[in-house]
Amino acid sequence: MKACDLAAKVLARSSARFIFRGVDIEGLERRYANPHPPHLLALAQVLEQADTFLGNEGSALPIGLAHADEHHSAHSARRSLRDFKIARVPGYTTRQLHRIADTIYFGPSHESRLLQAADVATYFINRARTITEQDPRSSKAVAKIVKNIRSITAHEWVWSPR
Repeated sequence: MKACDLAAKVLARSSARFIFRGVDIEGLERRYANPHPPHLLALAQVLEQADTFLGNEGSALPIGLAHADEHHSAHSARRSLRDFKIARVPGYTTRQLHRIADTIYFGPSHESRLLQAADVATYFINRARTITEQDPRSSKAVAKIVKNIRSITAHEWVWSPR
């Protein structure tokens, strides 16, 4: 926990901004007979939010680069980004992406401090949202880490289809 606490403190002192998006998989499966894969929906929604965030930063044409952990779905995710830039995910996102660069760059997280930081942030935000800590010491430690991560969080939301 000490290493995660230190990582969260470094994040809080950085100029980084974190966007957390999730998908309620059970709600998705209840609502749609043949839904898009949850990881691609979360990707579409986080990219849409990042595109919005970049557009609100005041610069004329800020461009964002998307980096992600190596994953078996890398090929379909790259193809999906191209689709998101041309159109949108029907019924799931509201608009095209204009401020995200041409591809998603995949790499091993053990080789990238940026991906490691995103993994830590994602883990602890998800943990805070889904787990009730039983041990008071653990609860206090997790709350401290999450407070630091939320200090750089530009957007946090889990989509639950109705």
